[in-house]
Amino acid sequence: IYTTGKDHQALYDLVMSQKSSTKSPDKILSCNIRLAKIAADLGRPEDAISALNDVLKLQPRNLEALNSAIAIHVQQKDYDHALEKLKGKLECMNTDAEKAEVYCEVARTLETANWGKAQVRQSYETALKADPRCETALKALYDMAEADGDKRGQLDVLRRRADNETDEAAKLDALLKVADKAEEDDSCADIAASVLSVIYSAKKDDVD
Repeated sequence: IYTTGKDHQALYDLVMSQKSSTKSPDKILSCNIRLAKIAADLGRPEDAISALNDVLKLQPRNLEALNSAIAIHVQQKDYDHALEKLKGKLECMNTDAEKAEVYCEVARTLETANWGKAQVRQSYETALKADPRCETALKALYDMAEADGDKRGQLDVLRRRADNETDEAAKLDALLKVADKAEEDDSCADIAASVLSVIYSAKKDDVD
């Protein structure tokens, strides 16, 4: 069992020797993943990234390697490479919901990098284009609007959540709450009117 820095270095050297002595792609892959973890423990991010990149050369869709590399890049403030790896991660996703969560991860990375609210917001919007029900993106956009004192932005998110309701009664109830909240601010009167129109139209259809 290796616990100290010296032990970790000995383990790193051992795994490096094992890697050098084999021609098996699977063995090399396994060694590289271990080397990355040990290098990270040793505080050597460059070596960790090098090992992870070797993994990704063999398996571009290796999520363990991608996630580890992204985390290290962000920790090192190497945001360009983090975003590059996130692009690779996006290509590994099979469902729209999974893709939406990666776009949210892109947004958080952009926010950490201080690339500006517009780009962060756009990434969350891209997430919602992939999956309109992505609660991670909806919550983030609501929180951003709330922090900016953007009442219309908050109402927009609430309206989207209401539109996502599959039960008609629940949807109308959610829309009514949006209208009530909109009526609290004169600058949002047009939103209140628009939402109430939808509610009245839906109830009229029920009567007809």
